Amino acid sequence: MPEEFSKYLGYIDYKLTTYNTSATEGRAARHASLKAALDQRGIPLNADSHVNRSFIVHGQGSLESTVNTAEEKHFLFTHTKYYQRCEDKIAEFRGTNPRWYRRYEYELIVQTKRCEVQMKIMLEHLADARGFILPSH
Repeated sequence: MPEEFSKYLGYIDYKLTTYNTSATEGRAARHASLKAALDQRGIPLNADSHVNRSFIVHGQGSLESTVNTAEEKHFLFTHTKYYQRCEDKIAEFRGTNPRWYRRYEYELIVQTKRCEVQMKIMLEHLADARGFILPSH
């Protein structure tokens, strides 16, 4: 198993078992192809990205869409206050909705809030580009 892939599995706390060992080659190949594609665009492979993890571990999505999403997120984190605005939006939701949610439901709500922030930032950016250029891929 390639060392870099082994480190990645450690970062995402993925445990190899006899059940999933046979699929390791495919996961290692997807990891290598994603890493190479991201390197071509100058973007780091983020272990905490659920999109990257889904592509590498489960083969969900295409390489192109995964790289495009990573590039978009890289832009948002690098050139905007995306992270803080997401945290604020989620805190606002928690403050106005004290109800208990199942983990899956809550994750969907959080993802929806992040998408709302992302769309708002994109609209603001299109209204006033402030010298930034959106990714073209």
